[in-house]
Amino acid sequence: MKIIHLTTFLNFGGIERKKENLSFWNDDNEWVYVAINKGGAAEGKIQQNGKRVETLNLPYKIPSISTIYHLYQFLKKEAPDVIHTSGAEANFHGVIAGKLANVPIIVCEDWGSDTQSKTANLIFKYIFRLANSVIGESGMVVKSLMQKYNLSQSKVAKIYNFIDIPSEQKVFKQSQSELTIISVARLVEKKRIEVSLRVIAKLIKNGYNLKFLILGDGPLLESLKNYAKELDIEGQVEFLGFITDPLTYLKNADVYLSTSNNEGFSNSLLEAMAMRLVSVTTLVGGVEDIIVNGENGFITSIIDEENIYQNLKTVLDLPESERKKIGDNSFDTVKTGFSLEGHIQSLMKIYKKQ
Repeated sequence: MKIIHLTTFLNFGGIERKKENLSFWNDDNEWVYVAINKGGAAEGKIQQNGKRVETLNLPYKIPSISTIYHLYQFLKKEAPDVIHTSGAEANFHGVIAGKLANVPIIVCEDWGSDTQSKTANLIFKYIFRLANSVIGESGMVVKSLMQKYNLSQSKVAKIYNFIDIPSEQKVFKQSQSELTIISVARLVEKKRIEVSLRVIAKLIKNGYNLKFLILGDGPLLESLKNYAKELDIEGQVEFLGFITDPLTYLKNADVYLSTSNNEGFSNSLLEAMAMRLVSVTTLVGGVEDIIVNGENGFITSIIDEENIYQNLKTVLDLPESERKKIGDNSFDTVKTGFSLEGHIQSLMKIYKKQ
């Protein structure tokens, strides 16, 4: 079976990270990773895993007749059994091109965003009906897709995100005076890093000895650096930029923090849990499918900053043995429920459905 995974880019981001992880899988199928526009970091990682990558350098903004035509030509030449599109631009152009090229199975993946216009909603309602299946990464996303686009239950599949469990693991320190909190996020508005900075500042003001690492880049980098200075915590905060391999930093951290108000199914959260960190994250996307509050992490309110502060304070006040227990529970959760092998098995059920 020839399977094409189509994304808008293959540089960096949540979708790209997922494709990197997927490319670790080896079987008798031919897996091809295609970007409508440009490649980059993810492209290199996928190639290192021995998989073929094609970056088409086409326009990606919706709608592009030129992109649909060139994708159609590409698909006719490749003759895949499956095209699996991920993200709005890839879904739009890829599904139409796939239909024109008579690709037998067309699968698209969406995150159920509530930020689209009414026109966009109507367009994607049509696009998703052209596809054989629409994948949502969590129960919340599947429910949103069905309601928003009036899709039948048979059309939508819930397939959890996953990671390839790393062999290297966190080493717990028996005693330490400084705890490290880490966030992995693109520095854009919806990630609300400014909320994290205010919470960290309040904890430091109240006597906690902390270091806050932020892995990620984006348009808000300079304004967030300036905000850390305003809060007088620039000495305790490190903006490390985009890191191709965050596991090195995750295994040496203690707590993972996310204050985002809009997520699909967070790769970064799974990676943090796989490294046995205690996670404090807002109730977005697939969080409820992953975390049992207080057992393998902590779920906080999106809108209540004080609630985020109190949950993080609770974690910091736990004895090291209790944090280790929660971290071990986190690892077990990812290993048993969010593995690469399980994800592939779920995909194959859709890819082979005629």
